[in-house]
Amino acid sequence: MKAELDKKDAPKCIYCGSEDNEFNREHVIPQAFGTFEPESFILYDVVCKPCNQYFGDTFEISVARDSFEALLRLQYGLKQPAKGAADLLYRRIELKVDQPGPWFGATVVLMPDKGGTGLEAVPVPQVAFRWKGSSDWYYLLEKELSDDKAVRPYRRPTPGTLEIRVMGGAERDRERLVEKLKAVDIGFAAQGTLSAPVVRDGSLQVEVIAQVDAIVLRTIAKIAFNYVASQHGAEFVLRADFDD
Repeated sequence: MKAELDKKDAPKCIYCGSEDNEFNREHVIPQAFGTFEPESFILYDVVCKPCNQYFGDTFEISVARDSFEALLRLQYGLKQPAKGAADLLYRRIELKVDQPGPWFGATVVLMPDKGGTGLEAVPVPQVAFRWKGSSDWYYLLEKELSDDKAVRPYRRPTPGTLEIRVMGGAERDRERLVEKLKAVDIGFAAQGTLSAPVVRDGSLQVEVIAQVDAIVLRTIAKIAFNYVASQHGAEFVLRADFDD
């Protein structure tokens, strides 16, 4: 009878259903997005250690480093610029210059400023193409210059029909891009130098394009499920109604 009671009272993971794994505390909202003092935002003996580790290594790290929320972490100081900017993955987020001028639409990444306390937008190596008579620029990042399908429309253009901008943060980047263009049979004659991006009040306006995919949605669902467990108890969310 004692053994049966112990087994009945043993914690059961609300995700995998295990009663044999080791348990530790689970934060309703991942610590990556801040610390929350109320005891109701910490779950004990509800999520087993393997599940906790799995969520941290997959869903949560993706959202914390590769989403609009990842940028908010930097903006509000949950992650310091010196480290946080380097952690951004740029698989689900894309940053583009959103101010009129020759750099409009160019892809940038966030880097710590010289003081290490703020962030600045830095252009990545890329090439922009515009056909004569068109107002639209088409951008290819450096890695895309090796994609035959991507570069094919710009090979051997009729002289005077295609304008090309080679863009990068450093001279060595621009020189490397020119060589890559030559390697894929895209030649051009240099006719000038782009001016630096125009800034307003000392800052560069950037458009954020964020992808909301299954990983982001599942992370939100996990937070919601944890919250239900914190408000109604583990027994409630262990009901068969939640199995699907």
